[in-house]
Amino acid sequence: MQISLPEFRKLCILKGIYPREPKKAPAGKEKTYYLRKDIIFLQHEPIITRLHERRIWKRKVKKAKDKKQASRVEYLKKHKPSYTLNHIVRERYPTFVDALRDLDDALCMVFLFAVMPASDKIIPARVATCRKLALEFEYYIIKTHSLRKVFLSIKGVYHQAEVQGQTITWLVPYKFSHTIRKDVDYKVMLSFLEFYEILLGFVNFKLYYQLGLPYPPKFTQNKFNAGDELEALEENKAAVTNLVTSTPTAVQEKPDAKKIAESKERISTLSQALKNVKESESSDDDSLEIVSGSDDEGGDAEEKNDQKMKDAEEEEDEEDEEGAKKPNANDEDAFFADDEMMKMRKQQEVYENLFEKCHFWLSRETPKDSIEFIIKCFGGKLSWEGNGTHDDPTITHEVVDRPKILGDKIISREYIQPQWVYDSINTKILLPAADYAPGAQLPPHLSPFVDDNAEGYVPEYRKKLEQLYKEKHGIALEEVLAKEEPSDESESDEERFAEDLAAEKQGTYSANQQKQNKKSKASHKLEVIKKEEKEQQETAVSLLSQRNRKIIQKMKMKKERKQKNVNRLEEKKAKLEKGLAKIENSTIVYQTEV
Repeated sequence: MQISLPEFRKLCILKGIYPREPKKAPAGKEKTYYLRKDIIFLQHEPIITRLHERRIWKRKVKKAKDKKQASRVEYLKKHKPSYTLNHIVRERYPTFVDALRDLDDALCMVFLFAVMPASDKIIPARVATCRKLALEFEYYIIKTHSLRKVFLSIKGVYHQAEVQGQTITWLVPYKFSHTIRKDVDYKVMLSFLEFYEILLGFVNFKLYYQLGLPYPPKFTQNKFNAGDELEALEENKAAVTNLVTSTPTAVQEKPDAKKIAESKERISTLSQALKNVKESESSDDDSLEIVSGSDDEGGDAEEKNDQKMKDAEEEEDEEDEEGAKKPNANDEDAFFADDEMMKMRKQQEVYENLFEKCHFWLSRETPKDSIEFIIKCFGGKLSWEGNGTHDDPTITHEVVDRPKILGDKIISREYIQPQWVYDSINTKILLPAADYAPGAQLPPHLSPFVDDNAEGYVPEYRKKLEQLYKEKHGIALEEVLAKEEPSDESESDEERFAEDLAAEKQGTYSANQQKQNKKSKASHKLEVIKKEEKEQQETAVSLLSQRNRKIIQKMKMKKERKQKNVNRLEEKKAKLEKGLAKIENSTIVYQTEV
Protein backbone atom coordinates (compact mmCIF):
# COMPACT_ATOMS: atom_id res chain seq x y z
CA MET A 1 0.00 0.00 0.00
CA GLN A 2 3.08 2.24 0.33
CA ILE A 3 1.90 4.20 3.37
CA SER A 4 3.56 4.85 6.71
CA LEU A 5 2.65 3.08 9.94
CA PRO A 6 0.68 6.05 11.42
CA GLU A 7 -1.25 6.37 8.16
CA PHE A 8 -1.99 2.64 8.17
CA ARG A 9 -3.22 2.85 11.77
CA LYS A 10 -5.45 5.80 10.90
CA LEU A 11 -6.83 4.00 7.85
CA CYS A 12 -7.70 0.94 9.97
CA ILE A 13 -9.52 3.16 12.48
CA LEU A 14 -11.55 4.86 9.76
CA LYS A 15 -12.49 1.57 8.09
CA GLY A 16 -13.31 -0.19 11.36
CA ILE A 17 -10.59 -2.84 11.07
CA TYR A 18 -8.96 -3.97 14.30
CA PRO A 19 -5.95 -6.21 15.01
CA ARG A 20 -6.38 -9.87 15.91
CA GLU A 21 -4.66 -11.99 18.52
CA PRO A 22 -3.59 -15.34 17.07
CA LYS A 23 -3.51 -18.37 19.33
CA LYS A 24 0.10 -19.06 18.40
CA ALA A 25 2.09 -15.99 17.41
CA PRO A 26 4.69 -17.16 14.85
CA ALA A 27 7.05 -14.17 15.13
CA GLY A 28 6.79 -12.98 18.75
CA LYS A 29 4.42 -11.03 20.96
CA GLU A 30 5.59 -7.53 20.04
CA LYS A 31 4.06 -7.58 16.56
CA THR A 32 0.48 -6.76 15.59
CA TYR A 33 -1.48 -9.14 13.37
CA TYR A 34 -4.37 -8.50 10.99
CA LEU A 35 -6.48 -10.81 8.91
CA ARG A 36 -5.42 -11.22 5.30
CA LYS A 37 -8.90 -10.44 3.99
CA ASP A 38 -8.84 -7.11 5.88
CA ILE A 39 -5.56 -6.10 4.24
CA ILE A 40 -6.92 -7.00 0.80
CA PHE A 41 -10.03 -4.98 1.62
CA LEU A 42 -7.90 -1.94 2.51
CA GLN A 43 -5.94 -2.03 -0.75
CA HIS A 44 -8.99 -0.87 -2.73
CA GLU A 45 -9.68 2.17 -0.54
CA PRO A 46 -9.68 5.51 -2.47
CA ILE A 47 -8.26 7.36 0.55
CA ILE A 48 -4.87 5.70 -0.06
CA THR A 49 -4.50 7.73 -3.24
CA ARG A 50 -5.27 10.91 -1.30
CA LEU A 51 -2.64 9.98 1.29
CA HIS A 52 -0.05 9.61 -1.48
CA GLU A 53 -1.03 13.02 -2.87
CA ARG A 54 -0.75 14.58 0.58
CA ARG A 55 2.74 13.13 1.03
CA ILE A 56 3.81 14.67 -2.29
CA TRP A 57 2.19 17.95 -1.24
CA LYS A 58 4.25 18.03 1.97
CA ARG A 59 7.44 17.60 -0.05
CA LYS A 60 6.49 20.50 -2.32
CA VAL A 61 5.73 22.75 0.65
CA LYS A 62 9.04 21.89 2.28
CA LYS A 63 10.91 22.52 -0.95
CA ALA A 64 9.19 25.90 -1.44
CA LYS A 65 10.02 26.92 2.14
CA ASP A 66 13.67 25.98 1.68
CA LYS A 67 13.81 28.12 -1.47
CA LYS A 68 11.96 30.93 0.39
CA GLN A 69 9.19 31.09 -2.20
CA ALA A 70 6.43 32.71 -0.13
CA SER A 71 3.93 32.97 -2.98
CA ARG A 72 4.46 29.31 -3.85
CA VAL A 73 3.88 28.28 -0.21
CA GLU A 74 0.63 30.25 -0.02
CA TYR A 75 -0.58 28.71 -3.27
CA LEU A 76 0.18 25.18 -2.05
CA LYS A 77 -1.57 25.75 1.28
CA LYS A 78 -4.71 26.90 -0.53
CA HIS A 79 -4.64 23.77 -2.72
CA LYS A 80 -4.01 21.19 -0.02
CA PRO A 81 -5.30 17.69 -1.00
CA SER A 82 -8.35 16.66 1.01
CA TYR A 83 -10.58 13.62 1.31
CA THR A 84 -14.08 12.85 2.54
CA LEU A 85 -15.36 10.03 4.73
CA ASN A 86 -18.95 10.02 3.46
CA HIS A 87 -18.51 6.80 1.49
CA ILE A 88 -17.00 5.06 4.53
CA VAL A 89 -19.98 6.02 6.71
CA ARG A 90 -22.41 4.63 4.12
CA GLU A 91 -20.27 1.52 3.77
CA ARG A 92 -20.04 0.75 7.50
CA TYR A 93 -23.68 1.61 8.24
CA PRO A 94 -25.98 0.51 5.39
CA THR A 95 -29.13 1.47 7.33
CA PHE A 96 -29.93 4.29 9.73
CA VAL A 97 -30.68 1.85 12.57
CA ASP A 98 -27.13 0.47 12.31
CA ALA A 99 -25.76 3.97 12.82
CA LEU A 100 -27.96 4.53 15.89
CA ARG A 101 -26.79 1.26 17.45
CA ASP A 102 -23.14 2.33 17.17
CA LEU A 103 -23.67 5.91 18.35
CA ASP A 104 -22.61 5.45 22.01
CA ASP A 105 -18.85 5.75 21.44
CA ALA A 106 -19.31 8.61 18.98
CA LEU A 107 -21.31 10.68 21.46
CA CYS A 108 -18.88 10.00 24.32
CA MET A 109 -15.93 11.12 22.19
CA VAL A 110 -17.69 14.22 20.83
CA PHE A 111 -18.91 15.35 24.27
CA LEU A 112 -15.40 14.78 25.69
CA PHE A 113 -13.67 17.01 23.13
CA ALA A 114 -16.45 19.60 23.45
CA VAL A 115 -15.12 20.51 26.93
CA MET A 116 -11.40 20.09 26.17
CA PRO A 117 -9.19 23.20 26.04
CA ALA A 118 -7.60 24.18 22.75
CA SER A 119 -3.86 23.56 22.45
CA ASP A 120 -1.20 22.73 19.89
CA LYS A 121 -2.59 19.16 19.73
CA ILE A 122 -6.29 20.10 19.64
CA ILE A 123 -7.14 23.03 17.39
CA PRO A 124 -9.96 25.43 18.44
CA ALA A 125 -12.01 24.65 15.31
CA ARG A 126 -12.21 20.98 16.33
CA VAL A 127 -13.51 21.88 19.80
CA ALA A 128 -16.11 24.27 18.32
CA THR A 129 -17.32 21.60 15.88
CA CYS A 130 -17.73 19.04 18.66
CA ARG A 131 -19.67 21.53 20.80
CA LYS A 132 -21.95 22.36 17.89
CA LEU A 133 -22.70 18.68 17.14
CA ALA A 134 -23.35 17.98 20.83
CA LEU A 135 -25.82 20.88 21.08
CA GLU A 136 -27.66 19.73 17.96
CA PHE A 137 -28.11 16.23 19.37
CA GLU A 138 -29.25 17.57 22.75
CA TYR A 139 -31.77 19.80 21.01
CA TYR A 140 -33.28 16.79 19.23
CA ILE A 141 -33.54 14.89 22.53
CA ILE A 142 -35.34 17.88 24.07
CA LYS A 143 -37.83 18.21 21.21
CA THR A 144 -38.71 14.49 21.20
CA HIS A 145 -38.55 13.97 25.02
CA SER A 146 -36.40 10.87 24.47
CA LEU A 147 -34.34 11.00 27.68
CA ARG A 148 -34.98 8.06 30.01
CA LYS A 149 -32.24 7.77 32.67
CA VAL A 150 -29.64 10.04 34.28
CA PHE A 151 -26.89 9.16 36.75
CA LEU A 152 -24.21 11.27 38.45
CA SER A 153 -20.82 9.57 38.71
CA ILE A 154 -17.20 10.52 39.31
CA LYS A 155 -16.44 10.53 35.56
CA GLY A 156 -19.41 12.69 34.63
CA VAL A 157 -23.15 12.48 34.00
CA TYR A 158 -24.46 9.35 32.30
CA HIS A 159 -27.48 9.83 30.03
CA GLN A 160 -29.63 7.20 28.37
CA ALA A 161 -32.15 8.01 25.64
CA GLU A 162 -34.42 5.96 23.41
CA VAL A 163 -34.26 7.09 19.78
CA GLN A 164 -36.46 5.22 17.31
CA GLY A 165 -36.48 2.08 19.44
CA GLN A 166 -32.70 2.08 19.99
CA THR A 167 -31.19 2.65 23.45
CA ILE A 168 -28.30 5.13 23.36
CA THR A 169 -26.07 5.77 26.39
CA TRP A 170 -23.38 8.44 26.57
CA LEU A 171 -21.23 10.22 29.14
CA VAL A 172 -20.98 14.00 29.51
CA PRO A 173 -17.88 15.14 31.48
CA TYR A 174 -18.13 17.87 34.08
CA LYS A 175 -17.11 21.35 33.01
CA PHE A 176 -13.84 21.67 34.90
CA SER A 177 -10.50 23.07 33.77
CA HIS A 178 -9.12 20.02 31.99
CA THR A 179 -5.41 19.64 31.31
CA ILE A 180 -3.71 18.14 28.27
CA ARG A 181 -1.74 15.16 29.55
CA LYS A 182 1.47 14.09 27.86
CA ASP A 183 1.02 10.35 28.41
CA VAL A 184 -2.09 10.23 26.18
CA ASP A 185 -1.78 9.55 22.45
CA TYR A 186 -4.11 12.20 21.06
CA LYS A 187 -3.37 11.24 17.45
CA VAL A 188 -5.30 7.99 17.85
CA MET A 189 -8.17 9.77 19.61
CA LEU A 190 -8.30 12.43 16.89
CA SER A 191 -8.46 9.71 14.24
CA PHE A 192 -11.54 8.27 15.93
CA LEU A 193 -12.97 11.77 16.38
CA GLU A 194 -12.54 12.55 12.68
CA PHE A 195 -14.81 9.65 11.77
CA TYR A 196 -17.28 10.24 14.62
CA GLU A 197 -17.82 13.86 13.59
CA ILE A 198 -18.95 12.79 10.11
CA LEU A 199 -21.12 10.00 11.55
CA LEU A 200 -22.85 12.28 14.05
CA GLY A 201 -23.40 14.89 11.35
CA PHE A 202 -25.19 12.29 9.20
CA VAL A 203 -27.31 11.13 12.15
CA ASN A 204 -28.28 14.66 13.21
CA PHE A 205 -29.29 15.54 9.66
CA LYS A 206 -31.51 12.45 9.39
CA LEU A 207 -33.13 13.06 12.79
CA TYR A 208 -33.85 16.73 12.03
CA TYR A 209 -35.16 15.84 8.57
CA GLN A 210 -37.65 13.36 10.05
CA LEU A 211 -38.94 16.04 12.45
CA GLY A 212 -39.31 18.56 9.64
CA LEU A 213 -36.65 20.89 11.06
CA PRO A 214 -33.96 22.57 8.96
CA TYR A 215 -30.39 21.38 9.33
CA PRO A 216 -28.03 22.80 10.38
CA PRO A 217 -30.11 24.79 12.89
CA LYS A 218 -29.59 28.50 13.32
CA PHE A 219 -27.98 30.03 16.40
CA THR A 220 -28.74 33.40 17.94
CA GLN A 221 -25.27 34.84 18.26
CA ASN A 222 -26.01 37.09 21.25
CA LYS A 223 -27.42 34.26 23.37
CA PHE A 224 -24.67 31.89 22.25
CA ASN A 225 -21.95 34.32 23.30
CA ALA A 226 -23.72 34.88 26.64
CA GLY A 227 -23.57 31.14 27.42
CA ASP A 228 -27.23 30.30 26.72
CA GLU A 229 -26.32 27.70 24.11
CA LEU A 230 -29.55 25.69 24.08
CA GLU A 231 -31.59 28.90 24.14
CA ALA A 232 -29.58 30.16 21.18
CA LEU A 233 -31.01 27.49 18.89
CA GLU A 234 -33.74 29.02 16.77
CA GLU A 235 -36.56 26.67 15.90
CA ASN A 236 -37.88 26.89 12.37
CA LYS A 237 -40.93 24.67 11.88
CA ALA A 238 -41.23 25.39 8.18
CA ALA A 239 -41.80 22.26 6.16
CA VAL A 240 -38.62 20.85 4.69
CA THR A 241 -38.77 19.79 1.07
CA ASN A 242 -38.07 16.17 0.30
CA LEU A 243 -34.51 16.17 -0.95
CA VAL A 244 -34.87 12.75 -2.53
CA THR A 245 -38.00 13.31 -4.61
CA SER A 246 -37.62 17.02 -5.32
CA THR A 247 -36.75 17.91 -8.89
CA PRO A 248 -35.69 21.24 -10.38
CA THR A 249 -38.59 23.28 -11.67
CA ALA A 250 -38.83 23.63 -15.43
CA VAL A 251 -38.39 27.03 -17.04
CA GLN A 252 -41.73 28.47 -18.14
CA GLU A 253 -41.86 29.23 -21.85
CA LYS A 254 -43.65 32.24 -23.32
CA PRO A 255 -47.05 31.45 -24.95
CA ASP A 256 -47.02 31.14 -28.75
CA ALA A 257 -49.99 32.42 -30.87
CA LYS A 258 -49.81 29.53 -33.37
CA LYS A 259 -49.87 26.88 -30.62
CA ILE A 260 -52.87 28.56 -28.98
CA ALA A 261 -54.82 28.55 -32.28
CA GLU A 262 -54.02 24.87 -32.92
CA SER A 263 -55.17 23.88 -29.43
CA LYS A 264 -58.48 25.75 -29.90
CA GLU A 265 -59.13 23.91 -33.19
CA ARG A 266 -58.47 20.54 -31.51
CA ILE A 267 -60.88 21.37 -28.67
CA SER A 268 -63.65 22.37 -31.11
CA THR A 269 -63.29 19.18 -33.17
CA LEU A 270 -63.28 17.09 -29.98
CA SER A 271 -66.51 18.72 -28.74
CA GLN A 272 -68.22 18.03 -32.10
CA ALA A 273 -67.20 14.37 -31.92
CA LEU A 274 -68.63 14.08 -28.38
CA LYS A 275 -71.98 15.50 -29.56
CA ASN A 276 -72.21 12.88 -32.31
CA VAL A 277 -71.51 10.08 -29.81
CA LYS A 278 -74.26 11.31 -27.45
CA GLU A 279 -76.84 11.47 -30.28
CA SER A 280 -76.06 7.89 -31.33
CA GLU A 281 -76.42 6.66 -27.72
CA SER A 282 -79.83 8.35 -27.31
CA SER A 283 -81.16 6.72 -30.51
CA ASP A 284 -80.01 3.30 -29.29
CA ASP A 285 -81.85 3.80 -25.96
CA ASP A 286 -85.14 4.63 -27.76
CA SER A 287 -84.94 1.45 -29.81
CA LEU A 288 -84.28 -0.60 -26.70
CA GLU A 289 -87.38 0.83 -24.96
CA ILE A 290 -89.61 -0.13 -27.92
CA VAL A 291 -88.29 -3.69 -27.94
CA SER A 292 -88.58 -4.18 -24.16
CA GLY A 293 -92.13 -2.84 -23.96
CA SER A 294 -93.63 -6.23 -24.78
CA ASP A 295 -91.80 -7.92 -21.90
CA ASP A 296 -93.06 -5.60 -19.10
CA GLU A 297 -95.74 -7.99 -17.92
CA GLY A 298 -93.34 -10.92 -17.55
CA GLY A 299 -90.82 -8.84 -15.62
CA ASP A 300 -93.19 -7.49 -12.94
CA ALA A 301 -92.43 -10.35 -10.56
CA GLU A 302 -88.70 -9.84 -10.93
CA GLU A 303 -89.04 -6.10 -10.25
CA LYS A 304 -91.02 -6.80 -7.06
CA ASN A 305 -88.34 -9.19 -5.81
CA ASP A 306 -85.64 -6.65 -6.55
CA GLN A 307 -87.59 -3.98 -4.66
CA LYS A 308 -87.91 -6.24 -1.59
CA MET A 309 -84.17 -6.95 -1.62
CA LYS A 310 -83.39 -3.23 -1.79
CA ASP A 311 -85.73 -2.47 1.14
CA ALA A 312 -84.09 -5.17 3.27
CA GLU A 313 -80.62 -3.86 2.49
CA GLU A 314 -81.66 -0.30 3.40
CA GLU A 315 -83.02 -1.49 6.78
CA GLU A 316 -79.73 -3.29 7.54
CA ASP A 317 -77.74 -0.18 6.65
CA GLU A 318 -79.89 1.94 8.99
CA GLU A 319 -79.34 -0.53 11.86
CA ASP A 320 -75.58 -0.46 11.28
CA GLU A 321 -75.57 3.34 11.33
CA GLU A 322 -77.51 3.43 14.62
CA GLY A 323 -75.09 0.95 16.17
CA ALA A 324 -72.15 3.04 15.02
CA LYS A 325 -73.69 6.20 16.48
CA LYS A 326 -74.10 4.58 19.93
CA PRO A 327 -70.78 2.87 20.79
CA ASN A 328 -70.30 1.26 24.15
CA ALA A 329 -67.65 3.08 26.19
CA ASN A 330 -66.94 0.05 28.35
CA ASP A 331 -66.21 -2.07 25.28
CA GLU A 332 -63.75 0.55 23.99
CA ASP A 333 -61.94 0.75 27.32
CA ALA A 334 -61.68 -3.01 27.49
CA PHE A 335 -60.43 -3.15 23.90
CA PHE A 336 -57.70 -0.53 24.37
CA ALA A 337 -56.70 -1.61 27.89
CA ASP A 338 -54.15 -4.15 26.65
CA ASP A 339 -53.05 -2.17 23.63
CA GLU A 340 -49.28 -1.71 23.59
CA MET A 341 -49.55 1.58 21.75
CA MET A 342 -51.76 3.02 24.49
CA LYS A 343 -49.26 1.93 27.13
CA MET A 344 -46.43 3.54 25.19
CA ARG A 345 -48.42 6.77 24.89
CA LYS A 346 -49.03 6.87 28.64
CA GLN A 347 -45.33 6.33 29.31
CA GLN A 348 -44.45 9.08 26.85
CA GLU A 349 -46.86 11.44 28.63
CA VAL A 350 -44.96 10.80 31.87
CA TYR A 351 -41.68 11.76 30.19
CA GLU A 352 -43.20 14.85 28.58
CA ASN A 353 -45.18 16.18 31.56
CA LEU A 354 -43.08 15.27 34.61
CA PHE A 355 -41.96 18.89 35.18
CA GLU A 356 -44.82 20.49 33.26
CA LYS A 357 -46.15 22.41 36.30
CA CYS A 358 -42.68 23.26 37.64
CA HIS A 359 -40.69 26.44 37.14
CA PHE A 360 -37.11 26.21 38.42
CA TRP A 361 -34.70 28.92 39.47
CA LEU A 362 -31.03 27.89 39.21
CA SER A 363 -28.53 29.44 41.57
CA ARG A 364 -25.09 30.42 40.34
CA GLU A 365 -23.30 27.46 41.96
CA THR A 366 -25.45 24.77 40.29
CA PRO A 367 -24.38 22.91 37.09
CA LYS A 368 -26.60 24.91 34.73
CA ASP A 369 -25.88 23.07 31.47
CA SER A 370 -26.73 19.61 32.80
CA ILE A 371 -29.82 20.67 34.76
CA GLU A 372 -31.11 22.83 31.91
CA PHE A 373 -30.89 19.93 29.47
CA ILE A 374 -32.71 17.36 31.62
CA ILE A 375 -35.41 19.77 32.85
CA LYS A 376 -36.28 20.79 29.29
CA CYS A 377 -36.38 17.12 28.26
CA PHE A 378 -39.20 16.56 30.76
CA GLY A 379 -41.27 19.63 29.91
CA GLY A 380 -40.14 22.01 32.66
CA LYS A 381 -39.32 25.71 32.65
CA LEU A 382 -36.29 27.30 34.25
CA SER A 383 -34.67 30.66 34.81
CA TRP A 384 -31.36 31.88 36.15
CA GLU A 385 -29.49 35.08 36.75
CA GLY A 386 -29.42 36.96 33.46
CA ASN A 387 -32.38 35.06 32.00
CA GLY A 388 -35.13 35.99 34.44
CA THR A 389 -35.88 37.57 37.79
CA HIS A 390 -35.52 35.92 41.16
CA ASP A 391 -38.79 37.45 42.39
CA ASP A 392 -40.90 35.81 39.68
CA PRO A 393 -44.12 34.53 41.38
CA THR A 394 -44.43 31.61 38.94
CA ILE A 395 -41.24 29.95 40.26
CA THR A 396 -42.09 26.76 42.17
CA HIS A 397 -38.63 25.27 42.89
CA GLU A 398 -35.28 26.89 43.61
CA VAL A 399 -32.20 24.73 43.11
CA VAL A 400 -29.51 25.57 45.66
CA ASP A 401 -26.15 23.85 46.19
CA ARG A 402 -25.15 25.64 49.40
CA PRO A 403 -25.46 24.65 53.06
CA LYS A 404 -27.54 27.76 53.79
CA ILE A 405 -29.94 29.93 51.82
CA LEU A 406 -28.82 33.49 51.23
CA GLY A 407 -31.53 36.01 51.96
CA ASP A 408 -35.13 35.44 52.98
CA LYS A 409 -37.07 32.33 52.01
CA ILE A 410 -40.10 32.60 49.78
CA ILE A 411 -42.97 30.52 51.13
CA SER A 412 -44.51 29.74 47.74
CA ARG A 413 -41.51 27.76 46.45
CA GLU A 414 -39.57 24.62 47.39
CA TYR A 415 -35.82 24.79 48.06
CA ILE A 416 -34.00 21.70 46.82
CA GLN A 417 -30.53 20.44 46.00
CA PRO A 418 -29.61 19.40 42.43
CA GLN A 419 -29.83 15.68 43.24
CA TRP A 420 -33.62 16.02 43.62
CA VAL A 421 -33.96 16.68 39.89
CA TYR A 422 -31.97 13.58 38.91
CA ASP A 423 -33.69 11.26 41.42
CA SER A 424 -37.14 12.49 40.37
CA ILE A 425 -36.35 11.68 36.75
CA ASN A 426 -35.16 8.17 37.56
CA THR A 427 -38.20 7.51 39.78
CA LYS A 428 -40.62 9.20 37.30
CA ILE A 429 -42.39 11.08 40.10
CA LEU A 430 -41.81 14.34 41.99
CA LEU A 431 -40.12 13.22 45.21
CA PRO A 432 -40.70 14.92 48.58
CA ALA A 433 -38.54 18.04 48.77
CA ALA A 434 -37.90 17.76 52.53
CA ASP A 435 -35.26 15.03 52.04
CA TYR A 436 -33.32 17.25 49.61
CA ALA A 437 -33.47 20.56 51.48
CA PRO A 438 -30.33 22.76 51.44
CA GLY A 439 -27.88 21.67 54.12
CA ALA A 440 -29.66 18.35 54.75
CA GLN A 441 -27.90 15.00 54.47
CA LEU A 442 -28.81 13.71 51.04
CA PRO A 443 -30.22 10.21 50.54
CA PRO A 444 -28.14 7.76 48.47
CA HIS A 445 -28.08 8.46 44.73
CA LEU A 446 -29.02 5.03 43.34
CA SER A 447 -28.02 4.03 39.84
CA PRO A 448 -30.93 3.39 37.43
CA PHE A 449 -28.66 1.13 35.35
CA VAL A 450 -28.42 -1.55 38.09
CA ASP A 451 -31.08 -4.22 38.58
CA ASP A 452 -31.08 -4.67 42.35
CA ASN A 453 -33.30 -7.75 42.26
CA ALA A 454 -30.89 -9.50 39.89
CA GLU A 455 -27.92 -8.53 42.07
CA GLY A 456 -29.59 -10.02 45.14
CA TYR A 457 -29.55 -6.92 47.36
CA VAL A 458 -32.22 -4.21 47.34
CA PRO A 459 -31.27 -1.03 49.28
CA GLU A 460 -33.75 0.40 51.74
CA TYR A 461 -34.05 3.66 49.85
CA ARG A 462 -34.92 1.75 46.68
CA LYS A 463 -37.82 0.13 48.54
CA LYS A 464 -38.94 3.55 49.73
CA LEU A 465 -38.86 4.95 46.18
CA GLU A 466 -40.86 2.00 44.86
CA GLN A 467 -43.44 2.54 47.59
CA LEU A 468 -43.74 6.24 46.72
CA TYR A 469 -44.16 5.38 43.05
CA LYS A 470 -46.94 2.89 43.83
CA GLU A 471 -48.75 5.36 46.06
CA LYS A 472 -48.46 8.09 43.43
CA HIS A 473 -49.95 5.94 40.67
CA GLY A 474 -52.56 4.26 42.87
CA ILE A 475 -51.07 0.77 42.71
CA ALA A 476 -52.02 -1.48 45.64
CA LEU A 477 -49.02 -2.31 47.80
CA GLU A 478 -48.02 -5.94 48.14
CA GLU A 479 -49.06 -7.26 51.52
CA VAL A 480 -46.49 -9.29 53.37
CA LEU A 481 -48.10 -12.63 54.11
CA ALA A 482 -46.98 -14.78 56.99
CA LYS A 483 -45.29 -17.93 55.90
CA GLU A 484 -47.29 -21.02 56.55
CA GLU A 485 -45.74 -23.65 58.70
CA PRO A 486 -44.63 -26.71 56.77
CA SER A 487 -46.90 -29.71 57.21
CA ASP A 488 -46.01 -33.32 56.68
CA GLU A 489 -48.62 -34.33 54.14
CA SER A 490 -47.11 -37.76 53.58
CA GLU A 491 -47.90 -38.81 57.12
CA SER A 492 -51.12 -40.79 57.18
CA ASP A 493 -54.02 -40.16 59.56
CA GLU A 494 -53.63 -43.62 61.18
CA GLU A 495 -50.01 -42.95 62.16
CA ARG A 496 -50.93 -39.57 63.64
CA PHE A 497 -53.78 -41.14 65.64
CA ALA A 498 -51.49 -43.89 66.98
CA GLU A 499 -48.85 -41.36 68.06
CA ASP A 500 -51.45 -39.21 69.81
CA LEU A 501 -52.83 -42.24 71.74
CA ALA A 502 -49.36 -43.29 72.87
CA ALA A 503 -48.56 -39.77 74.04
CA GLU A 504 -51.85 -39.54 75.98
CA LYS A 505 -51.23 -42.87 77.76
CA GLN A 506 -47.79 -41.71 78.83
CA GLY A 507 -49.16 -38.29 79.79
CA THR A 508 -46.60 -36.42 77.66
CA TYR A 509 -48.90 -35.23 74.92
CA SER A 510 -48.76 -31.52 74.03
CA ALA A 511 -49.65 -29.50 70.95
CA ASN A 512 -46.30 -27.67 70.92
CA GLN A 513 -44.39 -30.93 70.93
CA GLN A 514 -46.47 -32.19 68.05
CA LYS A 515 -45.67 -29.05 66.02
CA GLN A 516 -41.96 -29.40 66.76
CA ASN A 517 -42.01 -33.02 65.61
CA LYS A 518 -43.71 -32.00 62.39
CA LYS A 519 -41.16 -29.23 61.78
CA SER A 520 -38.23 -31.56 62.35
CA LYS A 521 -39.69 -34.15 59.99
CA ALA A 522 -40.32 -31.53 57.31
CA SER A 523 -36.80 -30.10 57.62
CA HIS A 524 -35.33 -33.60 57.44
CA LYS A 525 -37.33 -34.27 54.30
CA LEU A 526 -36.09 -31.03 52.70
CA GLU A 527 -32.50 -31.95 53.50
CA VAL A 528 -32.96 -35.32 51.83
CA ILE A 529 -34.42 -33.67 48.72
CA LYS A 530 -31.56 -31.14 48.54
CA LYS A 531 -29.00 -33.90 48.95
CA GLU A 532 -30.55 -35.88 46.10
CA GLU A 533 -30.59 -32.82 43.84
CA LYS A 534 -26.94 -32.12 44.64
CA GLU A 535 -25.96 -35.69 43.78
CA GLN A 536 -27.86 -35.48 40.50
CA GLN A 537 -26.07 -32.22 39.60
CA GLU A 538 -22.67 -33.73 40.40
CA THR A 539 -23.34 -36.77 38.23
CA ALA A 540 -24.55 -34.53 35.38
CA VAL A 541 -21.42 -32.35 35.63
CA SER A 542 -19.14 -35.40 35.64
CA LEU A 543 -20.59 -36.49 32.29
CA LEU A 544 -19.81 -33.12 30.65
CA SER A 545 -16.68 -32.28 28.72
CA GLN A 546 -13.78 -30.45 30.34
CA ARG A 547 -14.63 -27.20 28.57
CA ASN A 548 -18.24 -27.21 29.77
CA ARG A 549 -17.14 -28.10 33.29
CA LYS A 550 -14.89 -25.03 33.36
CA ILE A 551 -17.79 -22.86 32.22
CA ILE A 552 -20.02 -24.21 35.02
CA GLN A 553 -17.21 -23.68 37.52
CA LYS A 554 -16.88 -20.04 36.44
CA MET A 555 -20.63 -19.57 36.83
CA LYS A 556 -20.47 -20.96 40.37
CA MET A 557 -17.56 -18.68 41.24
CA LYS A 558 -19.49 -15.70 39.90
CA LYS A 559 -22.51 -16.58 42.05
CA GLU A 560 -20.31 -17.01 45.12
CA ARG A 561 -18.64 -13.65 44.49
CA LYS A 562 -22.03 -11.98 44.14
CA GLN A 563 -23.23 -13.61 47.35
CA LYS A 564 -20.13 -12.37 49.19
CA ASN A 565 -20.86 -8.81 48.07
CA VAL A 566 -24.46 -9.16 49.25
CA ASN A 567 -23.30 -10.48 52.65
CA ARG A 568 -20.82 -7.61 52.97
CA LEU A 569 -23.57 -5.06 52.28
CA GLU A 570 -25.86 -6.76 54.79
CA GLU A 571 -23.12 -6.56 57.45
CA LYS A 572 -22.61 -2.85 56.79
CA LYS A 573 -26.33 -2.27 57.05
CA ALA A 574 -26.52 -4.17 60.36
CA LYS A 575 -23.62 -2.17 61.83
CA LEU A 576 -25.22 1.11 60.80
CA GLU A 577 -28.50 0.10 62.41
CA LYS A 578 -26.78 -0.98 65.65
CA GLY A 579 -24.75 2.24 65.82
CA LEU A 580 -21.36 0.55 65.36
CA ALA A 581 -20.71 2.67 62.25
CA LYS A 582 -21.72 6.04 60.86
CA ILE A 583 -21.59 7.87 57.54
CA GLU A 584 -19.28 10.87 57.21
CA ASN A 585 -18.78 12.63 53.86
CA SER A 586 -20.41 9.74 51.93
CA THR A 587 -18.06 7.17 53.53
CA ILE A 588 -18.72 4.63 56.28
CA VAL A 589 -16.61 5.10 59.43
CA TYR A 590 -16.51 2.14 61.81
CA GLN A 591 -16.37 2.82 65.53
CA THR A 592 -13.93 0.77 67.59
CA GLU A 593 -15.22 -0.78 70.78
CA VAL A 594 -13.44 0.39 73.94
